[in-house]
Amino acid sequence: MTRCRYSKHMGEWSWPERLPFRGGGDGRTMAEYAIETIGLGRQFGRIEALTDVSFTVPTGELVGLIGPNGAGKTTLIMLLLGILRPSSGKALVLGADATKEFSKVGSAVGVTLDVHGLYEGLTGLQNLLFFGELFGSLREVASQRASELLRTAGLWNRRHDRVAAYSKGMKQRLAIARSLMHHPRLLIMDEPISGLDPESRRATKDLIKHLTQNQSAMVLLSSHSLADVEELCSKVAILSKGRLVAYDTVSSLRQSRDVTFIRITLARGQGRASVDRVLASIKGVAEHSWVAEDTVQAAMAQGVESGEVLRRLALGSIEFREVREMGNTLEDVFVSAIEGEEEANHG
Repeated sequence: MTRCRYSKHMGEWSWPERLPFRGGGDGRTMAEYAIETIGLGRQFGRIEALTDVSFTVPTGELVGLIGPNGAGKTTLIMLLLGILRPSSGKALVLGADATKEFSKVGSAVGVTLDVHGLYEGLTGLQNLLFFGELFGSLREVASQRASELLRTAGLWNRRHDRVAAYSKGMKQRLAIARSLMHHPRLLIMDEPISGLDPESRRATKDLIKHLTQNQSAMVLLSSHSLADVEELCSKVAILSKGRLVAYDTVSSLRQSRDVTFIRITLARGQGRASVDRVLASIKGVAEHSWVAEDTVQAAMAQGVESGEVLRRLALGSIEFREVREMGNTLEDVFVSAIEGEEEANHG
């Protein structure tokens, strides 16, 4: 059995460079997989909260986890942390079985939940020192680590203030710093940006980017904000009604839909009715909608060129002053995946 080791000198848990991969069959080692789930399922009585979820998260990835309310995101996170036991299948986190090797997973994973769980009567520095010592760090080592993380989180000048006086965004950044006190190899974040004002959202997103780029940490980020996931994550997993309905890189998911979009801004004095008639007559233009008083967006099926759409508008004596081709957004992919799953369930 591969074991993690505690170094009193360094004050942290250390892991072997390459852990044996258990259960992939493709020859990969756990140095390449941070997370692997195999047929993972969880039932609560007769309710299937998660059904047959299988996916792998390679090391070095920042993976987004999205889905509507009740999709199973929190259940999946609780299974990965070993807090819940699976009804079927298993979850491997950094090579360790999340259920059978709970302490090993806890030593190598940092967690930030939507409820920060900080001690508001303590200062920011005292919070980090307290949690550092809980993980077994020597006081001197914990102090050095806390100082580094407070600077990274932009909280150094407020380190001696009680957390009760912090804004929500400051508390969230402190909670992220706390999750890093033991040098985890994997961060699991559940709604880390939820409910923050624009300035705090930007500061928190910048912190998450910094962590993945400079702290050598992999991240699984659950969020309802598709725009934030699209900005931050390299891969995205979409859950719907407990099933994994899509999992790929953001760019591949955006290219997977069968439609692309063109946005056309009309010249002054052009009437909507004539534009509606022309677009409705073009085979392959699935639908169109007015996104502004003078701007229409059309969805084009595969094989339909934007030049053909513009040519038909010109033949109809319709003048335009700006044309912009648009790729699919993550929101488009998300809605399509959820609708496709619902159609399959009712088919």
